[in-house]
Amino acid sequence: YEGDSNYKKIIRDISFNEYTEFELPKKLNGNLRSYQKTGFNWLKTLDTYNFGGILADDMGLGKTIQILSVLLKAKEQGDKKQASIVVAPSSLTLNWKSEAERFAKELEILIIKSHHLLSLV
Repeated sequence: YEGDSNYKKIIRDISFNEYTEFELPKKLNGNLRSYQKTGFNWLKTLDTYNFGGILADDMGLGKTIQILSVLLKAKEQGDKKQASIVVAPSSLTLNWKSEAERFAKELEILIIKSHHLLSLV
């Protein structure tokens, strides 16, 4: 496949070894470790091109705060077009709520218990 210049720019920009470093949200109540910043930058890079993506690693490495950082940054940039839905096991919904209240107080949180959904706006 031979892509046009836009295609080649996207591929160059989302290269895992060289991607844009985005400014962290100003209202994030916490600090990201270097590998968490890498995850944040990866997700923001994908978002720049309206791509979806998956952030997956071992448990306990801070994926929640990385996602909260992306959502908080979108809110700070005035991106109010869409709400975000976190789909997680029901046993984790209260953990997500607690982490959002701790690290991203600016996000509005709604837990829909009947479906075990957590919505962050």
